[in-house]
Amino acid sequence: MDNSDAFSRALRGYFAIVAAALGIGLESCTLDTDSPASAYLAVDQKAAAFPERDVAVLWDQRHGWSVAVETHSGEDLIVLAYLDTDTVVPPADLVAGFVEAICAGDTRRGRSDPPAIGNDADRRSLLVALSASNSPAAPLPGGAIPPTARNSTGVCGPGVRSGV
Repeated sequence: MDNSDAFSRALRGYFAIVAAALGIGLESCTLDTDSPASAYLAVDQKAAAFPERDVAVLWDQRHGWSVAVETHSGEDLIVLAYLDTDTVVPPADLVAGFVEAICAGDTRRGRSDPPAIGNDADRRSLLVALSASNSPAAPLPGGAIPPTARNSTGVCGPGVRSGV
């Protein structure tokens, strides 16, 4: 197996763990292993500020995680917030909590500008981080999946401020 195969497997393993924490399967994910690596995860949650729009969770190896909403006209997604962390491979429960918080309008766990925490060229370090995240110690305690914070209409939280 060459490094590109190992990288693809490690990336897929990490996203399987994050997807499970978000309550979705890999069938809801699109992974791009080209440099810079990126991912799109379609989730069932809605942001209260945009209840008619689908929410997506995005990841790339330069900026890490963000929560965005789809547009109606095929334009670029509207990013609501970026995860404020110092690693592009944070634990799955941190990502799930971030998504839940942003959908609920709690912007304290996010930031409006993309953090420069990764490097396009440093795939070896990213492979090490991804492989470590796929270790038996990485899943949520007890294999639990964090609950989503949805009300009866399927919208997260009581309301959201526009943007961050």
